[in-house]
Amino acid sequence: MVIARLGAGGMGVVYRAYDPDLDRRVAIKVLRGHSTADARTRLVREAQAMAKLSHPNVVQVYDVGVVGDQVFVAMDYVDGQDLGAWIEEGVHP
Repeated sequence: MVIARLGAGGMGVVYRAYDPDLDRRVAIKVLRGHSTADARTRLVREAQAMAKLSHPNVVQVYDVGVVGDQVFVAMDYVDGQDLGAWIEEGVHP
């Protein structure tokens, strides 16, 4: 269940959502508009690479799939600020 739009980047849009089957908050990344086959392939590869990692600074990927011609990645929702705001705060350890 999509709750709100969190932000957008060069490739896609990220939404805050809720998975009622697993009772957890998730973030869903969807490609913008009418995506090319190349963009869809890149997003699937991004999800596959993230799914292979287990690190505190990399979100966990729960699912990747296709609905119609749209690719999505469902991942752990991490409450916080966007990268731009974090960088503006100054030096970080």
